[in-house]
Amino acid sequence: MRNAIAGITGADHPHLDLLSELTPAITLLRSSFTPESINYQPSSDDR
Repeated sequence: MRNAIAGITGADHPHLDLLSELTPAITLLRSSFTPESINYQPSSDDR
């Protein structure tokens, strides 16, 4: 992961370590909010 980010930002980027640590968590967080995971049941007010 770190090498992939370094290829984009540059190996000497000051926040490379932080980006490497946060990227998997951000990806997981975003995937938890996909429309497929929302099971919406309309209430009587929504109809």
